[in-house]
Amino acid sequence: MPVLFYGAVLCWLVAAITWALAYYGRLRKASYLGGGLEITGFFLWTVALVSYALSSGPAPKGHSFRWPLATPAEFLLAMVWGTVLIHTIVELTEGGMGEGYPALILALIMALFGGKTFAAKPLPLQAAFRSIWFQLHTLTAALAYGAFTVGCGIAALRILSSELPSERGGLTKALKIGYLLLTLSMITGAIWGQLTWGNYWSWSLKEIWTFIVWMLYTLFFHIQPLPRWKGRPAFTLVAVAFAVVLFTLLGTEWLARKTTLEIMHVY
Repeated sequence: MPVLFYGAVLCWLVAAITWALAYYGRLRKASYLGGGLEITGFFLWTVALVSYALSSGPAPKGHSFRWPLATPAEFLLAMVWGTVLIHTIVELTEGGMGEGYPALILALIMALFGGKTFAAKPLPLQAAFRSIWFQLHTLTAALAYGAFTVGCGIAALRILSSELPSERGGLTKALKIGYLLLTLSMITGAIWGQLTWGNYWSWSLKEIWTFIVWMLYTLFFHIQPLPRWKGRPAFTLVAVAFAVVLFTLLGTEWLARKTTLEIMHVY
């Protein structure tokens, strides 16, 4: 797995550079190279994730394959996977000129931060986490957060740009994908909660902050058509919403310790 990990990271590093060249230099050939390298890295990362999951051994009788989504570190690896997947989709469908390259840089940072997880053997799943509904819940959440990472990358580039905002729909497309997936994650999480603990919604910290994230992106879609919110104000809201995403992912465990409030799981 180290070979797969470093291979993916190297592909994405070069891809980020070539995507940046494509964006700033309007170099179509650079975008082709960036896309090819990003897809190659995505394939290597996928194989690494599957190999990591399989290294835990066979699933308990009556339970599904152990997806690599059972710990915060594993979720981060899946979020990297989701970020690259959504970024690739957005680039391929929106002209492929590298506007979302900052998202690939964010994915690289997350990959380097969480890559040591590949060196450890996966722990057996607790009974509550063996449900297919939990795994669907966390998978859709990882993909949603990946889409929001792409959206934040595009928004940040537009905030810093001295040119007029691009009319290309990469930002809106990434956020629509993320919003749909986050909604599905909340639904599957509610089903998992009902089957595991007997309630659909318990107002735990993770649920509250996830709902705040959902409301912020709902607000974006409502204000986006308004003239006064076009351009940097809307892009700034996207950046703020992503900051809340990061807090939901990384900060709720800390907040739970500080406030002694309930939290069902920490990612």
